[in-house]
Amino acid sequence: MKLIAVASVFLFAGVAVCEEPTVQLNEFQSKAAKLAVKTFNERLSFLDQSMQQHVDTANAKLREELKAALEQAAKQEDLKETERISRFLQADAPPKPDHESAAARETIRKLRAEVSELKKRLDQMTQPDPLVGTWKYQSGNVCHFTNDGWVVLKGERIAAWKRTGENSYVTAFLKNFGDGSSDEMTLGPDGKTIMAKSKSGKGFSMYRIPSK
Repeated sequence: MKLIAVASVFLFAGVAVCEEPTVQLNEFQSKAAKLAVKTFNERLSFLDQSMQQHVDTANAKLREELKAALEQAAKQEDLKETERISRFLQADAPPKPDHESAAARETIRKLRAEVSELKKRLDQMTQPDPLVGTWKYQSGNVCHFTNDGWVVLKGERIAAWKRTGENSYVTAFLKNFGDGSSDEMTLGPDGKTIMAKSKSGKGFSMYRIPSK
């Protein structure tokens, strides 16, 4: 009976051990165990660095010998072998240092920004101002605001216009038209209406006539 009881204890203990999850190296708490894990990791790191150095040395040696083989193949006029070795050396060329790649990327970024800014300026120069077009005054006059800053009525220049803000403009009438005063204008959000005010403070509206 004692043997059966002891066997049962070991059996249940074995089952309990089997059900425990695998212990990870970073779970140890004792000083001795932590030191053992640290030493183990340092050895692995050393072996990894040493292995990488051996691999780098072997690669460098391989490239040197292949370059010599390339010269020999070229002297022997073995074009196929020359091409094979050349392709391998080009494909297996070591990457440029990270600082060179970063510098190249920064240069490309700056050039793209400059090109974008120049394109934006060019668009501003080539696109007409939103005010350009034909407008009808409340008085009934129909005037054309040209791209070069003139206000034309029935083929005659009567005023000059200038942009003063985001949607703000001023129109200065010539002395040979009216009293030679000026109007302050604000272009509406829809681009189809203008709220204007004369020099005397009188307000009026203008409406865009769609181009045909």
